[in-house]
Amino acid sequence: MSERFRKLQSGGTIVAAPSVMDLGPHAVHEIISDVAAFDVATPDNDPYGECDFHIVT
Repeated sequence: MSERFRKLQSGGTIVAAPSVMDLGPHAVHEIISDVAAFDVATPDNDPYGECDFHIVT
């Protein structure tokens, strides 16, 4: 995932699992906002320094 797309949600397509969509529009909006705001890559959440995968808990 490009950092630009993650931050701006522009230039790509957001795909979510049905179980995420089942949380409702407010929760989905909050999740997308949290992912966009994430700005702290560490060896624990980005072990290869590629910024291509993040874990949301």
